[in-house]
Amino acid sequence: MHRDVAARSEKLRQQARGRREKKAHVRLAKFALGDFVLLGKIIKFPNKLALNWKGPYRVSRVDSDYVMEVQQLVEPFRTTVHHASPL
Repeated sequence: MHRDVAARSEKLRQQARGRREKKAHVRLAKFALGDFVLLGKIIKFPNKLALNWKGPYRVSRVDSDYVMEVQQLVEPFRTTVHHASPL
């Protein structure tokens, strides 16, 4: 019985380690000034997570690698600040 518990525990530990390693290799795209982007808005359905893409927008200011200001290309030419993950 103890051998089975130890084997299961080791298997779960290996799976958790694999998940952490996969997440470590994820990199967000880096956008430069003047790039054209789409903005993803999350819409929640009862059983699913979906994105509604809006745009195009132009990157008008880059605050850091992951935070930038985007400007609409059609009137009204509003500008908003966003994190790079929904772009």
